[in-house]
Amino acid sequence: MSDLSVFLAERPRLLALAYRLLGSRSDGEDALQELWLRWQALRLLPDNSQAYLTRMLSNLCLDQLRSRRRVSYTGPWLPEPQLDALPAAPEEVHGRWQTLSLAFLLVLEHLTPLQRVVWVLREVFGYPYDELGNLVERSPAACRKLFERAQQRLGPQRSTQANPGDAQLAQQCLFACMSGDTQGLLQLLAGDAELLSDGGGIVLAALRPIYGADKIMRFFDGLRRKADSSMGAQFVQCNGAPALVFFSQGKLISLLCCEVNHGRVVRLFMQRNPHKLHGLLPTAAL
Repeated sequence: MSDLSVFLAERPRLLALAYRLLGSRSDGEDALQELWLRWQALRLLPDNSQAYLTRMLSNLCLDQLRSRRRVSYTGPWLPEPQLDALPAAPEEVHGRWQTLSLAFLLVLEHLTPLQRVVWVLREVFGYPYDELGNLVERSPAACRKLFERAQQRLGPQRSTQANPGDAQLAQQCLFACMSGDTQGLLQLLAGDAELLSDGGGIVLAALRPIYGADKIMRFFDGLRRKADSSMGAQFVQCNGAPALVFFSQGKLISLLCCEVNHGRVVRLFMQRNPHKLHGLLPTAAL
Protein backbone atom coordinates (compact mmCIF):
# COMPACT_ATOMS: atom_id res chain seq x y z
CA MET A 1 0.00 0.00 0.00
CA SER A 2 1.13 3.57 -0.66
CA ASP A 3 1.73 6.03 2.16
CA LEU A 4 -1.45 7.90 1.12
CA SER A 5 -3.70 4.83 1.11
CA VAL A 6 -2.35 3.69 4.50
CA PHE A 7 -2.99 7.14 6.00
CA LEU A 8 -6.49 7.45 4.53
CA ALA A 9 -7.44 4.00 5.82
CA GLU A 10 -6.42 5.03 9.34
CA ARG A 11 -7.77 8.59 9.20
CA PRO A 12 -11.31 8.00 10.62
CA ARG A 13 -9.90 6.19 13.65
CA LEU A 14 -7.19 8.80 14.14
CA LEU A 15 -9.69 11.69 13.95
CA ALA A 16 -11.95 9.94 16.48
CA LEU A 17 -8.95 9.64 18.80
CA ALA A 18 -7.83 13.25 18.30
CA TYR A 19 -11.33 14.60 18.96
CA ARG A 20 -11.58 12.78 22.29
CA LEU A 21 -8.08 13.82 23.29
CA LEU A 22 -8.48 17.50 22.40
CA GLY A 23 -12.23 18.13 22.66
CA SER A 24 -12.02 19.98 19.36
CA ARG A 25 -12.55 18.69 15.84
CA SER A 26 -10.71 21.65 14.29
CA ASP A 27 -7.70 21.09 16.56
CA GLY A 28 -7.92 17.40 15.73
CA GLU A 29 -7.88 18.20 12.00
CA ASP A 30 -4.81 20.39 12.53
CA ALA A 31 -3.08 17.55 14.39
CA LEU A 32 -3.87 15.16 11.53
CA GLN A 33 -2.51 17.64 9.00
CA GLU A 34 0.75 17.82 10.92
CA LEU A 35 0.73 14.03 11.22
CA TRP A 36 0.31 13.70 7.44
CA LEU A 37 3.30 15.98 6.81
CA ARG A 38 5.45 13.88 9.12
CA TRP A 39 4.13 10.66 7.57
CA GLN A 40 5.01 11.91 4.09
CA ALA A 41 8.55 12.69 5.22
CA LEU A 42 9.25 9.04 6.11
CA ARG A 43 11.54 7.22 3.70
CA LEU A 44 10.08 3.78 4.44
CA LEU A 45 6.70 2.71 5.83
CA PRO A 46 7.02 1.24 9.35
CA ASP A 47 6.18 -2.41 9.96
CA ASN A 48 3.16 -1.51 12.12
CA SER A 49 1.68 1.58 10.52
CA GLN A 50 -1.30 1.76 12.87
CA ALA A 51 0.86 1.78 15.99
CA TYR A 52 3.28 4.28 14.47
CA LEU A 53 0.51 6.71 13.47
CA THR A 54 -1.21 6.36 16.85
CA ARG A 55 2.03 7.10 18.69
CA MET A 56 2.79 10.13 16.54
CA LEU A 57 -0.74 11.51 16.92
CA SER A 58 -0.78 10.90 20.69
CA ASN A 59 2.43 12.89 21.04
CA LEU A 60 1.07 15.74 18.93
CA CYS A 61 -2.10 15.85 21.06
CA LEU A 62 -0.03 15.71 24.26
CA ASP A 63 1.89 18.79 23.12
CA GLN A 64 -1.37 20.62 22.38
CA LEU A 65 -2.91 19.70 25.74
CA ARG A 66 0.17 20.84 27.62
CA SER A 67 0.39 24.14 25.77
CA ARG A 68 -3.34 24.75 26.32
CA ARG A 69 -2.85 24.57 30.08
CA ARG A 70 -0.34 27.40 29.93
CA VAL A 71 -2.78 29.75 28.15
CA SER A 72 -5.48 31.62 30.06
CA TYR A 73 -9.04 31.43 28.70
CA THR A 74 -11.75 34.05 29.09
CA GLY A 75 -14.77 32.55 30.86
CA PRO A 76 -15.75 28.87 30.94
CA TRP A 77 -14.11 26.60 28.37
CA LEU A 78 -16.37 24.15 26.53
CA PRO A 79 -15.48 21.48 23.96
CA GLU A 80 -16.09 22.16 20.31
CA PRO A 81 -19.46 20.61 19.32
CA GLN A 82 -19.72 18.12 16.50
CA LEU A 83 -22.92 17.46 14.59
CA ASP A 84 -23.74 13.79 14.20
CA ALA A 85 -23.46 12.31 10.72
CA LEU A 86 -26.93 10.76 10.59
CA PRO A 87 -28.09 8.11 9.98
CA ALA A 88 -25.00 6.64 11.67
CA ALA A 89 -25.96 4.53 14.69
CA PRO A 90 -24.05 4.76 17.98
CA GLU A 91 -22.42 1.39 17.43
CA GLU A 92 -20.98 2.66 14.14
CA VAL A 93 -19.02 5.41 15.88
CA HIS A 94 -15.40 4.68 16.78
CA GLY A 95 -15.29 3.93 20.49
CA ARG A 96 -18.09 4.32 23.00
CA TRP A 97 -20.90 6.67 22.06
CA GLN A 98 -21.09 8.14 25.57
CA THR A 99 -17.51 9.40 25.36
CA LEU A 100 -18.55 11.76 22.55
CA SER A 101 -20.92 13.80 24.74
CA LEU A 102 -19.91 17.38 25.52
CA ALA A 103 -20.46 16.65 29.21
CA PHE A 104 -17.97 13.79 29.15
CA LEU A 105 -15.40 15.64 27.03
CA LEU A 106 -15.57 18.40 29.64
CA VAL A 107 -14.99 15.87 32.43
CA LEU A 108 -11.84 14.67 30.65
CA GLU A 109 -10.40 18.16 31.17
CA HIS A 110 -9.91 17.19 34.84
CA LEU A 111 -7.19 14.73 33.85
CA THR A 112 -3.55 15.52 33.24
CA PRO A 113 -2.61 15.36 29.54
CA LEU A 114 -0.83 12.02 29.95
CA GLN A 115 -3.67 10.55 32.03
CA ARG A 116 -6.12 11.61 29.32
CA VAL A 117 -4.14 9.97 26.54
CA VAL A 118 -3.69 6.72 28.49
CA TRP A 119 -7.34 6.61 29.60
CA VAL A 120 -8.79 7.25 26.12
CA LEU A 121 -6.47 4.75 24.43
CA ARG A 122 -7.23 2.12 27.07
CA GLU A 123 -10.93 2.66 27.83
CA VAL A 124 -12.25 3.81 24.46
CA PHE A 125 -9.93 2.13 21.99
CA GLY A 126 -9.07 -0.97 24.01
CA TYR A 127 -5.27 -0.89 23.93
CA PRO A 128 -3.61 -3.39 26.31
CA TYR A 129 -1.06 -2.02 28.77
CA ASP A 130 1.98 -3.42 26.96
CA GLU A 131 0.97 -1.65 23.73
CA LEU A 132 0.14 1.51 25.69
CA GLY A 133 3.65 1.48 27.11
CA ASN A 134 5.11 1.49 23.61
CA LEU A 135 2.76 4.25 22.46
CA VAL A 136 3.44 6.70 25.32
CA GLU A 137 6.97 5.51 26.13
CA ARG A 138 6.16 4.34 29.64
CA SER A 139 6.29 0.94 31.27
CA PRO A 140 3.08 -1.16 31.31
CA ALA A 141 3.02 -0.78 35.12
CA ALA A 142 3.26 3.02 34.82
CA CYS A 143 0.43 3.02 32.27
CA ARG A 144 -1.73 0.94 34.60
CA LYS A 145 -1.12 3.43 37.41
CA LEU A 146 -1.92 6.39 35.14
CA PHE A 147 -5.15 4.69 34.07
CA GLU A 148 -6.18 3.92 37.66
CA ARG A 149 -5.54 7.52 38.74
CA ALA A 150 -7.61 8.73 35.80
CA GLN A 151 -10.42 6.36 36.83
CA GLN A 152 -10.35 7.81 40.34
CA ARG A 153 -10.44 11.39 39.06
CA LEU A 154 -13.31 10.70 36.70
CA GLY A 155 -15.27 8.93 39.44
CA PRO A 156 -18.85 7.93 38.59
CA GLN A 157 -18.80 10.06 35.43
CA ARG A 158 -16.79 7.44 33.60
CA SER A 159 -19.66 4.94 33.70
CA THR A 160 -22.53 7.32 33.02
CA GLN A 161 -25.07 5.57 30.79
CA ALA A 162 -27.76 7.29 28.78
CA ASN A 163 -31.30 6.24 29.63
CA PRO A 164 -33.93 5.80 26.88
CA GLY A 165 -35.89 8.85 28.03
CA ASP A 166 -32.91 11.22 28.36
CA ALA A 167 -33.02 12.46 24.76
CA GLN A 168 -36.72 13.30 24.99
CA LEU A 169 -36.23 15.08 28.30
CA ALA A 170 -33.31 17.05 26.86
CA GLN A 171 -35.40 18.07 23.86
CA GLN A 172 -38.24 19.21 26.13
CA CYS A 173 -35.79 21.32 28.11
CA LEU A 174 -34.34 22.94 25.01
CA PHE A 175 -37.83 23.71 23.69
CA ALA A 176 -38.76 25.27 27.06
CA CYS A 177 -35.64 27.46 26.93
CA MET A 178 -36.51 28.62 23.42
CA SER A 179 -40.25 29.13 23.92
CA GLY A 180 -40.20 30.80 27.31
CA ASP A 181 -42.06 28.02 29.12
CA THR A 182 -40.67 28.91 32.54
CA GLN A 183 -42.94 26.52 34.41
CA GLY A 184 -41.96 23.63 32.18
CA LEU A 185 -38.29 24.54 32.49
CA LEU A 186 -38.54 24.67 36.28
CA GLN A 187 -39.94 21.14 36.34
CA LEU A 188 -37.11 19.82 34.16
CA LEU A 189 -34.13 21.54 35.81
CA ALA A 190 -32.43 20.14 38.89
CA GLY A 191 -32.45 22.64 41.75
CA ASP A 192 -28.67 22.95 41.59
CA ALA A 193 -28.45 22.94 37.78
CA GLU A 194 -25.53 24.72 36.14
CA LEU A 195 -25.24 26.75 32.93
CA LEU A 196 -21.88 27.17 31.20
CA SER A 197 -21.53 29.70 28.39
CA ASP A 198 -18.40 29.83 26.22
CA GLY A 199 -17.75 33.03 24.28
CA GLY A 200 -13.98 32.67 24.27
CA GLY A 201 -13.59 36.38 24.98
CA ILE A 202 -14.77 37.03 21.40
CA VAL A 203 -18.53 37.43 21.81
CA LEU A 204 -20.75 38.24 24.77
CA ALA A 205 -21.21 35.32 27.18
CA ALA A 206 -21.52 34.73 30.91
CA LEU A 207 -17.99 34.89 32.31
CA ARG A 208 -18.85 32.61 35.22
CA PRO A 209 -21.05 29.54 35.58
CA ILE A 210 -24.67 30.27 36.45
CA TYR A 211 -25.99 28.07 39.26
CA GLY A 212 -29.56 27.29 40.24
CA ALA A 213 -32.79 26.80 38.32
CA ASP A 214 -34.15 30.27 39.12
CA LYS A 215 -31.05 32.09 37.87
CA ILE A 216 -30.93 29.97 34.74
CA MET A 217 -34.57 30.79 33.97
CA ARG A 218 -33.87 34.51 34.41
CA PHE A 219 -30.86 34.17 32.08
CA PHE A 220 -32.97 32.71 29.26
CA ASP A 221 -35.75 35.19 29.91
CA GLY A 222 -33.22 37.99 29.42
CA LEU A 223 -31.97 36.45 26.18
CA ARG A 224 -35.49 36.22 24.76
CA ARG A 225 -36.25 39.84 25.59
CA LYS A 226 -33.06 40.97 23.82
CA ALA A 227 -33.55 38.74 20.75
CA ASP A 228 -34.31 40.49 17.47
CA SER A 229 -37.05 39.49 15.06
CA SER A 230 -34.59 37.70 12.76
CA MET A 231 -33.68 35.16 15.44
CA GLY A 232 -34.36 31.56 14.44
CA ALA A 233 -33.61 28.15 15.92
CA GLN A 234 -33.25 24.63 14.61
CA PHE A 235 -33.03 21.26 16.38
CA VAL A 236 -29.97 19.19 15.47
CA GLN A 237 -28.24 16.08 16.79
CA CYS A 238 -24.93 16.98 18.41
CA ASN A 239 -22.44 14.64 20.10
CA GLY A 240 -25.10 11.95 20.46
CA ALA A 241 -27.77 14.21 21.99
CA PRO A 242 -30.39 16.78 20.94
CA ALA A 243 -29.18 20.37 20.59
CA LEU A 244 -30.49 23.72 19.39
CA VAL A 245 -28.61 25.97 17.00
CA PHE A 246 -29.58 29.65 16.93
CA PHE A 247 -29.36 31.96 13.93
CA SER A 248 -29.62 35.73 13.65
CA GLN A 249 -29.83 37.38 10.23
CA GLY A 250 -28.81 34.07 8.69
CA LYS A 251 -25.67 33.78 10.85
CA LEU A 252 -25.09 30.92 13.28
CA ILE A 253 -24.56 32.52 16.69
CA SER A 254 -24.85 29.78 19.32
CA LEU A 255 -25.53 26.15 20.13
CA LEU A 256 -27.34 24.94 23.23
CA CYS A 257 -27.44 21.43 24.64
CA CYS A 258 -27.84 19.87 28.06
CA GLU A 259 -26.81 17.01 30.32
CA VAL A 260 -29.49 14.80 31.89
CA ASN A 261 -28.98 12.75 35.03
CA HIS A 262 -31.59 10.82 37.05
CA GLY A 263 -34.51 12.39 35.22
CA ARG A 264 -33.40 16.02 35.58
CA VAL A 265 -31.32 18.43 33.54
CA VAL A 266 -28.21 19.04 35.61
CA ARG A 267 -26.16 21.16 33.20
CA LEU A 268 -26.72 23.30 30.13
CA PHE A 269 -23.95 24.13 27.67
CA MET A 270 -24.11 27.22 25.49
CA GLN A 271 -21.38 27.43 22.86
CA ARG A 272 -21.05 30.95 21.45
CA ASN A 273 -17.38 31.05 20.51
CA PRO A 274 -17.47 31.59 16.71
CA HIS A 275 -14.21 29.67 16.28
CA LYS A 276 -15.86 26.58 17.77
CA LEU A 277 -19.08 27.02 15.78
CA HIS A 278 -17.36 27.40 12.42
CA GLY A 279 -17.31 23.66 11.75
CA LEU A 280 -21.11 23.43 12.17
CA LEU A 281 -21.92 25.88 9.37
CA PRO A 282 -22.08 23.53 6.35
CA THR A 283 -24.36 21.05 8.13
CA ALA A 284 -26.46 23.40 10.22
CA ALA A 285 -27.21 26.06 7.60
CA LEU A 286 -30.92 26.68 7.19
